[in-house]
Amino acid sequence: MNEDPQSPGKSLRTWILYGVIGIIALLFLSFFIESCDAEKIRICDDATGECTLESSCRPLLFDFFR
Repeated sequence: MNEDPQSPGKSLRTWILYGVIGIIALLFLSFFIESCDAEKIRICDDATGECTLESSCRPLLFDFFR
């Protein structure tokens, strides 16, 4: 029965490592997940008179620093 109990310090370092990896993964994903406003902006070209609706989407990370 060779059981190797983990020391409390090693367990704490493991949880900190998992936390750091999780935060890095969330930051990475926030560049690809977009936050969009509910309303769309109407943009019209004066030369042709053609109008399009565009949403004001931006990476989710920008909302954290607003």
